[in-house]
Amino acid sequence: MKKLNEWLYRRSLKKIDKRPAGFPHWGNVHSIILLYDSDIMEKNPTIKKIVAELQNEGKEVITLGYVHRKDVSSAILPQSRMLGQKDFNWFRMPKTDVLHDIEKRKYDLMLDLTLTPIIELQYMAMYVRADFKAGRQMGEGVNNLMIDLPVDAGREDLIRELVKYLKIIESRD
Repeated sequence: MKKLNEWLYRRSLKKIDKRPAGFPHWGNVHSIILLYDSDIMEKNPTIKKIVAELQNEGKEVITLGYVHRKDVSSAILPQSRMLGQKDFNWFRMPKTDVLHDIEKRKYDLMLDLTLTPIIELQYMAMYVRADFKAGRQMGEGVNNLMIDLPVDAGREDLIRELVKYLKIIESRD
């Protein structure tokens, strides 16, 4: 089943619009969506810390997490949403209502903070409408910028490297 899900994902990936990426100027980034895999308790202290740091820089931050459970206990809030297995179909693709919620807003930047490939979040990254997408190097995907980190690197290492490169690379806008 895992091979079939991966094949369907790669097939869907080929169908998406391959747009040229203009590197964003950090000062012009106002809205950011963070994708992440949640801990089972849905507490996510590292994500809360990252959100606070980005908000201190004047960024509007929306979070989209995935927990490996059927039922999710976190409330759906305008700035935060937690998804569970019930939000995806048998092929692990997002259900229509989830897609509708995700596709209705456009962001300046998507930061994928997953450390290992999770097909549900890979689909979400595909459908998020963002001018620029960045995350960890994990093979074929939708990210415009991919950071290669050691296997033992954590989420804070990933965000630090992503933001570092987003701040130092000159923009064309």
